[in-house]
Amino acid sequence: MLSLAGVAARLAGGFGRAVAASEVRRALQAPPLAELDDLKRVAGLPGFARAAAGTLQAAWDADLDLAARAATPGADARWAELVALERHVRAQLPAGTLLPRELVAAARARAHLAPRLLGDLTLERLDDVPPLYRELLLDIAEHVRVVWHRLDDAEPAWAPGAFDRVPAVERAPARELVSCADPAHEALEALRWVRSLLASGVPASDIAVGAVDVASYDDVVHTQAAAAELPLHAAHGVAALTTPAGQFAAALADALLAGPDQARVRRVIATARAAGDEGLGALPEAWCADLDPDAALDGVPRWRRALEPLAESAPQLAEVVLRLVMDLSVGPAAANTVGERWLSGAAKQAWRHALTEGPAAALPASLQRLRLDDGVDPATAVVWGSAGALLGWPRAHVRLLGLSARSWPRRGSDEDPLLPRRVLGDEVLTERTLARRDTEHLLALLRSTTTTLVASRPRRGSDGRQQSPSPLWRTLLTGATEREVTPREGTQHALHEADRRASRRRELAADPAMQRARAAFQAAFALELGPHDGLVRPRHPAVTRALQRRHSATSLRKLLRNPHGFVATYALGWTQPRPQRRVLALEPVDRGSLLHELLEDALTELQRRGALTEHDEARLHEVVEAACGRVAERWELERPVPPPLAWQAELKRARRVAVEMLALAGEPYPGQRSYAELPFGFEARAGDGDAPRLWPPDAEVTLPGTDLRLRGVIDRLDLDEANRRVRVIDYKSGKDRELKSDLEGGEELQRTIYTAVVKQLLGAEYTVEAGLLYAGASAPRTLTDPDASVRQLADAVNEAVGLLERGRVLPGPGVTSPYEETLLAYPATGAHYYYERVKRQAIDAERGELDRLLGITA
Repeated sequence: MLSLAGVAARLAGGFGRAVAASEVRRALQAPPLAELDDLKRVAGLPGFARAAAGTLQAAWDADLDLAARAATPGADARWAELVALERHVRAQLPAGTLLPRELVAAARARAHLAPRLLGDLTLERLDDVPPLYRELLLDIAEHVRVVWHRLDDAEPAWAPGAFDRVPAVERAPARELVSCADPAHEALEALRWVRSLLASGVPASDIAVGAVDVASYDDVVHTQAAAAELPLHAAHGVAALTTPAGQFAAALADALLAGPDQARVRRVIATARAAGDEGLGALPEAWCADLDPDAALDGVPRWRRALEPLAESAPQLAEVVLRLVMDLSVGPAAANTVGERWLSGAAKQAWRHALTEGPAAALPASLQRLRLDDGVDPATAVVWGSAGALLGWPRAHVRLLGLSARSWPRRGSDEDPLLPRRVLGDEVLTERTLARRDTEHLLALLRSTTTTLVASRPRRGSDGRQQSPSPLWRTLLTGATEREVTPREGTQHALHEADRRASRRRELAADPAMQRARAAFQAAFALELGPHDGLVRPRHPAVTRALQRRHSATSLRKLLRNPHGFVATYALGWTQPRPQRRVLALEPVDRGSLLHELLEDALTELQRRGALTEHDEARLHEVVEAACGRVAERWELERPVPPPLAWQAELKRARRVAVEMLALAGEPYPGQRSYAELPFGFEARAGDGDAPRLWPPDAEVTLPGTDLRLRGVIDRLDLDEANRRVRVIDYKSGKDRELKSDLEGGEELQRTIYTAVVKQLLGAEYTVEAGLLYAGASAPRTLTDPDASVRQLADAVNEAVGLLERGRVLPGPGVTSPYEETLLAYPATGAHYYYERVKRQAIDAERGELDRLLGITA
């Protein structure tokens, strides 16, 4: 069995062959820019090689002599450019490889040898012959018998009486027309139809499903067929990215182009394992056990440091990973080397093919377009493919999808991008338009199908727009039944378990999982409270454990303002992942962390020098400058930082703000002693006694009037022991703002907590001045009535604890904050709508007293 190019190669002899499309694309990756004029502007674009190869192939199939057209007086300059491209391709070809017109010319010169080299020739189910091969076939027909099994009864106008024509036998299959909701529903109905035929005993080799635009249905067809374990062969192949080998190649391309950060390297090794690669796929799953999953490993030095623990336990394994990172760090210039070294099997073949489709910088796009053979024997499987492909596999039962006015026949342009009609003039690149080919394919399938032909159309497109029937729909209506199918109808021939359950609505309604899902949906819009809103059994063990922990200002804020977040974090163990990525500028939260670390380091150094009470500006600058150097060094080693200029600007700002905040602590007390970073309520650790402390770090502290234990770190404490006075400062990196009350509705608790801590650990006789010092503020914002603030906080905490112990784990006003970590758990209408519009009245009835104690008004 030979293609037309194969027939020409057999006759030409000398081990010659026609140039492959991939060889043309590869040759045009580096086009002859010096010989191009108008095309030079686009020759460097990623898709040029593919477009130019398509134009040359179309010109060769149309049997256009490019050199002759370029030599014609007054010819467009585009012909000369195409000649230059053709000449460039010819120069790149291996020995024995010929351009199509050259191969056909050599074959025609030896057409008289057809009886010995070919024998009788049969053209099996060809719908047309490109002009390039027509004269060759006419020459062959003079020496041997040529039989053409046509798809219709027409005789080709270019070869009247030259061949023995065998017209297609007219079939009369039972026809059925079906309208479906949308393309996804169409695909589902088609596969249900396939399942019903297989269940009735029809062999898979007698069934075919086709469409003009297979891309609109491919994902659904492959997903549903795989779930149903149907024997399906994709005539056009499967998308490379849907295969393990394709994912391996895509992961490597992503890491090569975007850089080998931790997520990309992990993905490369994971996909290698899934693809069965003998190299990277053999690495143990625990190779990354010692890596911090959130660490930003965006360069070889950071990878080398991160792999040090692995290098101690498994040096060869660490060397392999580091070598991979080093190769990927080179970038797209090393695409060939990286692919050959790290890929194998189908992944390597896909990589090579993608490099012929476009430059290395466009690897992801090339891999996305790439299709691979699915490895399924079409003789034992249902065929799924384009309408043109189905013509080569006549089947007894055929189903066609997408017969809408927009899809069949297609309305695409037949104009070539590099050889438009204005350049072609009287020449013809394609004799049949796209719409004509689609129409002829439908009629040919109608003639060749023997038993059943089902045609379907979507009533709406995948974008929701209404679709009208194809003009060919009326052609199929003759002698056909038409029915409308809706997704709610279900089916007697379910495709798989999920389809079966969806089709049996009573069974689906009785499913416990569906009942829970329906109850959750209904609860989101019910005015009354229920389990989904946080009603749990009293004294739930998980809630009790969360209340027994040592509490910080953050956990108490969650307890008071949004118990949902409190339980999620401290009872259920929810944590928000914070992956580190390359940054161009620091986020506000990171800017605050930088300032806090700088203040902590500077305060510790000032305390060590005994200079916390001095406000000498030069000394502050000196200490802050040194502290900034240490903090910056740690950040550069452990965290992603902006580019150098932006990073230096961030450090300069942090130094300026730190000096201002350290100098604004207030007037020194007589005989003042100052302390920095004073912990309380923590477990004892080695080294805790190195720095001077007012109390041990593991000092037990409870909130007065409650049973809750506290822990935290006081940024700065100034002590006037003689006069029993204490000043507590909590540094804030955020923007200065006006505080309406001491507790600010439960949002600002540090001042109150630190007041209670100092009085409990130093003595109730101390007068405590607790303040928040914001960046850019002129003075700390202190409590107006510290003792009343402590009593208010205690009352509010007792009320909140009582609600939780009674099983009322209800959301509070904090749920409407855009920074609330549990937003994902709320209905899609949004936490604000859920809290304010639906549940507010019922929640107020339960936690109204707590809101009153916090000073929160509706």
